[in-house]
Amino acid sequence: MENDLIKALFDGIEQASYRGTIKAFETINKQAQPETSKKVFRNTDEAVEYINERGVPIAKSTLYKHTMEGTIQFQRFGKKLMFKSEDLDKWIKERLSGSDRYDMIKKVADSAKRKAI
Repeated sequence: MENDLIKALFDGIEQASYRGTIKAFETINKQAQPETSKKVFRNTDEAVEYINERGVPIAKSTLYKHTMEGTIQFQRFGKKLMFKSEDLDKWIKERLSGSDRYDMIKKVADSAKRKAI
């Protein structure tokens, strides 16, 4: 009877380990797969997640800041802000390529000038 209990315990551990391994592989596979059903519009939370997944760390407050500054395109649906996936991809590409680097440097220089006065 004791052997049956030990065998059942090991079987349970083995099954739990197997399920955990399968879940880990499914997660890795999902991350490696390209997104097949691209959403056209994303709400703010989805946009933040989408941008972060593509290698540009951003907080929700920073996304709001970019909308106020007009540096990222968005549309309003009532009170909700919605972002087109293709606009987000374009914005991400600009950030990763450094094409707006001059603007950023200029803003920092202007800010330093104001503080010096």
